[in-house]
Amino acid sequence: MVRAQMRDLRRSMTGASRTNFPPPPGEDPAPFVAALETDAAEGVCLHQASGTPRFQYTVPQSLYGTVLFMPVLVHESTLTERIRWHGLSYFWMCVNYISQTAFLFGIHHFTKALHEIEADPECEQLQPWLLASALFACTVAVLTDVQETYDLSYLVNKCVPTVPETSMLLFKRNYRENKVDLVGGGFSARRKTAIHIFVLFPKFLLAAGLLYVSFKFLVKSEENMDIILNATALVFVIETPESLFSFFSLPEVRCIMGALPDFDAEESSRITFRPLYQLTKFVAAIALVFTVVEWDYDFEQCTRPRPRQLLAAWF
Repeated sequence: MVRAQMRDLRRSMTGASRTNFPPPPGEDPAPFVAALETDAAEGVCLHQASGTPRFQYTVPQSLYGTVLFMPVLVHESTLTERIRWHGLSYFWMCVNYISQTAFLFGIHHFTKALHEIEADPECEQLQPWLLASALFACTVAVLTDVQETYDLSYLVNKCVPTVPETSMLLFKRNYRENKVDLVGGGFSARRKTAIHIFVLFPKFLLAAGLLYVSFKFLVKSEENMDIILNATALVFVIETPESLFSFFSLPEVRCIMGALPDFDAEESSRITFRPLYQLTKFVAAIALVFTVVEWDYDFEQCTRPRPRQLLAAWF
């Protein structure tokens, strides 16, 4: 999964501040080295020592990351090498699309069949707190997948250079900062467009479809135990790309993907509003649960708690 790793975005450039190492390009490193020596003697808190927070995007260890980047990470000269490094990745991605789509249609048709069956008057009353927790958990899991899609789009558009023709990504070891830097290569505009159409857009559609059927599937649970089982099954569907990557991908492919360095993000000017942004996502997730459930279902049957019961279960 794409991780936004936090390191320093705002650094006080006053003297030899201990949070300013490594120094900006072109500046004398001596004051910063002296600051490090002082830190080593006295010690500082983790926030100062690590220089948090600065965003770095990590390519996900999944089929999506493999399909996006393997073609520009390994140079191949024969058909066998192309199949080894590229072809199998595309094949497993097709398997992923087929399996997730089959899951979605299967859940949809199963839920539709349940909708046509009259409710048993002696049916078990679902616990509002359990249904509310399951709906919220599935919503967060699916929206996390949507956020990963956005992060992948940002990574492709902003972090990988746009070049006239797609070329191999070139890296160089930075011994001073003990990391690997991207120094050449990139994606063409045509390839970036193809990535969004054939990889990221289907990924978003699958997540949106799963969000819709998950509400239907969970609310149609006949017993409280079914809520737990159904929610677990839905999370399994979301994690299919990671499972296929871990089980079917070649070990050397996984090693190459694991060695791929993080990509530095552009400096953000909205650090102050990040807590508000996170709270907004929380409120949006809860609002989405109530909006869809209130709009799509008949709450007169005993198996379906009313929205106010779900709200009471949370608060």
